Amino acid sequence: MERILLLAQLLFIFSLLVSATSHQINFRTTRNGFTSTLLHRDSPLSPFHKPDTMSLNRWVASYNMSVLRHEYVTSLIHNQSDKIKSPLLPGDHSYLIKLSIGTPPLDLYLSLDTGSSLIWTQCLPCIKCYPQQYTLFDPHKSSTYDPVACPSNPCSDLHKSSCYENECVYSQSYADLSYTRGNLASDTFTIASENSAPISIPSMIFGCGDDNGGIFSFTECGILGLGGGPLSLVTQLGPILGWQFSYCFAPPGTQNNSSYGGEFVFGSDARLYGNYTPMIANRIQDGSTHYYLSLNDISVGDEQLTIPPGTFDKKSDGSGGFIIDSGVKFTILQYSAFDLLIKSLRKAITLEPVSGGSDMAALCYKGTKQTLEEGNKVPNLTFHFSDLDVILHPVNYFDEETSGVICLAIISKSDISVLGFMAQQNKNIGYDLENQRLYISDVDC
Repeated sequence: MERILLLAQLLFIFSLLVSATSHQINFRTTRNGFTSTLLHRDSPLSPFHKPDTMSLNRWVASYNMSVLRHEYVTSLIHNQSDKIKSPLLPGDHSYLIKLSIGTPPLDLYLSLDTGSSLIWTQCLPCIKCYPQQYTLFDPHKSSTYDPVACPSNPCSDLHKSSCYENECVYSQSYADLSYTRGNLASDTFTIASENSAPISIPSMIFGCGDDNGGIFSFTECGILGLGGGPLSLVTQLGPILGWQFSYCFAPPGTQNNSSYGGEFVFGSDARLYGNYTPMIANRIQDGSTHYYLSLNDISVGDEQLTIPPGTFDKKSDGSGGFIIDSGVKFTILQYSAFDLLIKSLRKAITLEPVSGGSDMAALCYKGTKQTLEEGNKVPNLTFHFSDLDVILHPVNYFDEETSGVICLAIISKSDISVLGFMAQQNKNIGYDLENQRLYISDVDC
C-alpha cells in the first residue's frame, strides 16, 4: 500500500511538471533541479553590452544603483515601499538568466535577484511601457497563459493588489513616480539546463506588467525573484525541486574574454559544499524576503578591526542587520564599521593615493585590475561570520574607476549592511533554506 501511495505521488509531480508543454522532460533531471548558465550584463556576449561605455561611467552607475538599491531594500524592510525615491529594482550591472515564458515560448533575459520575490516582465498590449530592447511578452499569443483569479491566495500575497473583472491586478508605485502595474498571471516557464533537456514548469505565477514607467533601464526584461517571499521562484519550486539553490558569479573580463557570467543551480543538485554560516531569518521562518547573516567582525590583512559587538545585529524594530544580495554590486557597511575599515586600509595599502578620483569613492589609488591581482599592495579582507570566514580578495572590493585609477567598491550607509555581488564573485554561494545554512567557498567561476 505504501508503495502504491509513493508511486501515485511521483506520478502527480511528474504530471504537474510536464503538463501544458510540448518539451520532453527527463524526470530525474526535473526532480533534482536544473543548472543554467549566467551572463553578466557587461559581457561581450550579453545583448546589452556596450563596449564604448567608459569605465568611469560604469563605476558611477554602479555606485548610484547600489545607493538606490539600498534605499529600496531598506524601504521594503520598513514596509514603506510606496514612499521611497528609487526605482522599483536596479536595471544595470547585474547577472542575467535566460528563460522562456509561454507556449510557444518567448526568450527573455531576467536579472537574478535574491533581494526581491516577485517574478515579473513587461507585457503587451502596453497601456504604457518603458522602452525595452527585447520583444515584449504578448499573453494573447500564449496558449498556456492564465490570469490569476481574484480573490485568491496568490493575489493576497501581493503588497498591493486589487480586483478587476475577477482578475488580480498588482501595483507598486514610488515617490519619484516610478511604478509597475499589471495582471498577476500564470504560464509555462522553460529554463535551459546544462547537459539535459530543457525544464518546463507549468503554472508559474508572475507579474505581467502592461503599465510601467519611471526610472527603468531599456535593458530590463524583468526580474527573477529569489527572495523568501511567497511568490518567488524559491517558494514556488521549493516543494517540487527542493529548497536549495546556488550560483557562481564570474568577474568581468575583457573583449578577449567573453565567456564570463557564471552558473545557477536550482534544486537538490545545488552545490552545497565547504563551510557554512547559519542564516538568521528568511520567509520560511518569519516572513522576511531577505537573507540575513551574522557578521561579527572584519579583518584587514592580519589586523582585526574589533568592531563593537552588535554593530551588524538586526534590531527589534526591523532596522539594521546584514544581508546578502545579488541585486547590488557594491558592498555596503554601517557607518561606524566603515570608518574603522577606511582607517585600517589607509595604513595597509602601499599604492599612491589619487585625490582626483570620484567624489563618491572613499579611497582611490593609481593602479589597474592587474595591480589588484598581484595581491601584494592591497590586502585581503576577511569577513568573520558566525562559524565562517569569507576572504575578499582585492578584486572583490576594489574596482577600476577610470584608466589607471582603482577605487574602493564599498560604501557606507546607515541601517542595513549588504554583501554585494562584486564581493561574491569567484565564490560558490549555496543556499540551503531547509536547514537555514549559507555556504560560501572560493572557486574559479
